[in-house]
Amino acid sequence: MNTDKVNDAKKKIAALIPHYQFHGIERFYDISEILARPDIFKSIIDLLAFKLRGIEFDAIGSIDARGFVVGSPLALVLNKPFIMIRKANKLPYCVTGKVYQKEYDGDDQLSIPKGVVHRGDRVLVVDDVIATGGSMQAALDLIYEVGGTCAGVACIIEVQALNARKRLDDAGYDSVPMYSILEENLLTL
Repeated sequence: MNTDKVNDAKKKIAALIPHYQFHGIERFYDISEILARPDIFKSIIDLLAFKLRGIEFDAIGSIDARGFVVGSPLALVLNKPFIMIRKANKLPYCVTGKVYQKEYDGDDQLSIPKGVVHRGDRVLVVDDVIATGGSMQAALDLIYEVGGTCAGVACIIEVQALNARKRLDDAGYDSVPMYSILEENLLTL
């Protein structure tokens, strides 16, 4: 995939992602329209797969629920197992992580089925958008709690103004690379 093709795909994707205020968050990004366009949705998966080439990992984990939409097709394309990191109380026979503060609307917890991550497994965690990093940190905490490690985190959009990278760094995940395909400045044009 050459640079011009990548930049053209990014512009087409960005044109379909509106932002609006939501629960006190200045810029909340909605991916609904890109999911309704198979050509654009495929471009997103292709761009993520291209960006992640050469990274070694054993499985893709995604955060409930929009992360599933991105992570599961990416896992198929990359021929990797897919792990659902669910909201608490949705799974039997699981490990539930610590309570974390969501960027809006209170606290939450994440769960992972017992036995899907084995000691030393390198998991790439995928979500649609990384905003404050609260749910991403909770997902990483949970993966480490069950014996895995994190090979990186990936998303369509990283909302850099909300400092998720700093939050992950402060939580001890400064060596975990973060991959996104759209820069926020492209989305605000």
